[in-house]
Amino acid sequence: MKFTSLLFILLALPLLLMAQAPVNDNCTGLIDLGIAPACPQTVFTNVNATATNIGFGNNPSCFNGGTAQRDVWFAFTVNDTMVDLTISVSGSTTGPNGQAITNPQIALYRGDCQVNGLAEISCISSPNGSNQTVLDVLGLSPGVTYYLRINDYSATAAPNSGDFTVCVSEYVPAINIGDSPGSSACFGTLYDSGGPTGTYQNNENHTFTICPADFHQCIELSVNSFNMENNLDRLNVYNGNSITAPLIGAITGINPVPEPFVIEAATAGCVTVQFISDGSVTGPGFELTWSC
Repeated sequence: MKFTSLLFILLALPLLLMAQAPVNDNCTGLIDLGIAPACPQTVFTNVNATATNIGFGNNPSCFNGGTAQRDVWFAFTVNDTMVDLTISVSGSTTGPNGQAITNPQIALYRGDCQVNGLAEISCISSPNGSNQTVLDVLGLSPGVTYYLRINDYSATAAPNSGDFTVCVSEYVPAINIGDSPGSSACFGTLYDSGGPTGTYQNNENHTFTICPADFHQCIELSVNSFNMENNLDRLNVYNGNSITAPLIGAITGINPVPEPFVIEAATAGCVTVQFISDGSVTGPGFELTWSC
């Protein structure tokens, strides 16, 4: 009988360890990222996390499903010179569970971890099926500590929890291709020459090179929307710092589905985007975001 009980305990122990909640499952056990900018190379997880009740306004305003299941918590402090920030969450397959978070969501708070002590400032949910999301926040207060609540969204009973990285970096304004030769930022947004509301012009040939200064294993480009003359106007992506590098993606026409077209450049450390238009017919162009 004693042997049977001991055997049951030994068999159950790995299951209990596997089901252990993350250390930052609750706000009071949060992981402090320190003073921004803060982009640790650590891979975090929300696997086996549980919902947190923080009192009034418990469910973030933008979270899909209206709940915050499997949420984990972080904090960071704003320094005296950098009050406009970009907060990004990117799924990773190199973490403790070997699976990337899907449909990540971010909520940003100010206050403290007491019940009814946090006030929501901003939040964002990723497009369905995405492994990353980016939240831009402007005009934060120097010296103040802010709180991050991160979870995944699932429309079914099966969770989309997984491993991810978190980065709090300086906000980089969106760029129209042709206005700047490139960027060394790890995250950003690139539009066609017409910007988010205008159209591109005839006979364009612009390039934009992204060479992140921060440590990164690859650069992921998400073409969130595109609408251009089919075959004659196109967006080319090269795996390197010029258009002489290998071509790894080419986009033309109209995006047929409301989901991002994702391209990963994994080897060269830089990626170059080229947009070309012919002498007739223009369109709304494209919106592209990149992340490390």
